[in-house]
Amino acid sequence: MNPLKRVYRALVPAGLRKAAAAKRFHLERALAHAPARRAAAARLWAAAGQPVRPVRTPFGVVFADVRDAGVGLPLYCEGVWEPAETRVLQATLRPGMTYLDVGANIGYFVALAAAAVGPGGRVVGVEPDPYNFGLLSRTVRHNRLAHVTLLNMAAGPEAGTARLFKSRRNLGDHRLYADGEAAGRAAVEVPVGPLDAEFAARRLPPPDVVKIDVQGYEELAFRGMGALLAGDRPMTVLSEFWPLGIVNAGGDPAAYLQRFRLAGFACFHPAADGRLEPVAWDAVGRLIPPVDPAHPDWAMTNLVFRRGGEPG
Repeated sequence: MNPLKRVYRALVPAGLRKAAAAKRFHLERALAHAPARRAAAARLWAAAGQPVRPVRTPFGVVFADVRDAGVGLPLYCEGVWEPAETRVLQATLRPGMTYLDVGANIGYFVALAAAAVGPGGRVVGVEPDPYNFGLLSRTVRHNRLAHVTLLNMAAGPEAGTARLFKSRRNLGDHRLYADGEAAGRAAVEVPVGPLDAEFAARRLPPPDVVKIDVQGYEELAFRGMGALLAGDRPMTVLSEFWPLGIVNAGGDPAAYLQRFRLAGFACFHPAADGRLEPVAWDAVGRLIPPVDPAHPDWAMTNLVFRRGGEPG
């Protein structure tokens, strides 16, 4: 027997040795699972004061803050973010298209879209939070995405400024309305403006595909996107639909759905595998879980609005 083991056995009671062996066994099993290993590494990086880590994805490197329990940490551990939405966009985007990401966060879907549309296409990422925008910009620079345009602003119905109430734990849950203030969130002043005007001023082509996830501000954002939505050209919009959040933001959930219905869109619900399941407009409410006062933001779903073309 190894001399160190003999000393260990002599000094440590059998019961403690057994308990230590069991803990070591469970730790080794946990660390054998890649996401668990990544989670352990994330804690070490955060403790070392280096929480921003490059995450390699199939479409480029995305810079994530591992202290962010909402987006950064899951992406760092799993290497993918929102798998169903990822599949929908991968099935929808084509070379040469224009993609608009409203609430682009740290750039995961911006990087995905930039790879899918290629240098002959265009990607526009809109993100109001200064910290998230810094990570988004770093992602774009690192991957040398010259066909990506970034806007450090919030999409809204008219030009001005607003307070963005920031979540400390979930960097994808910053909000542009006063329930954040009621929750004691810190706020930062951000510019707000209609994307119709931004696209016109920058001579950007109208989007073929839009992804919007702005924590309930979607209806107000689309009030400033009437020109981008107009016409009868094929278009796909992937949107979070959180009725309570829309109401809290001062919007109207029914008006939000009506905007797309009147513009000639059909409604779909994305399945876990990315397939689009048709949904009647009057049946959308059945997809929304009942509001749980402890978790009101769970009473939401994702919808795809599509005009022209076939569902993926």
